[in-house]
Amino acid sequence: MTTTSSHRSTPAQESDLLNAIHSDVFESISTKPSRTMKSASDSLNEPMMEAVRTLLLGVGEDPEREGLLKTHH
Repeated sequence: MTTTSSHRSTPAQESDLLNAIHSDVFESISTKPSRTMKSASDSLNEPMMEAVRTLLLGVGEDPEREGLLKTHH
């Protein structure tokens, strides 16, 4: 005669198991360092502005139009 037993966990045991899994998962996730915008050095600022102007002209845009003049830079 074969006897099988079914193991049923209690809600408390299930909760403990889930908490342990969540803890392991969150500990294994590494956070990325914050990325902050660094302003371009003065020596590169002018050539970059000219390059953007050239690109805008190349796609048929007017770099002097009102909507572009107030674009953050």
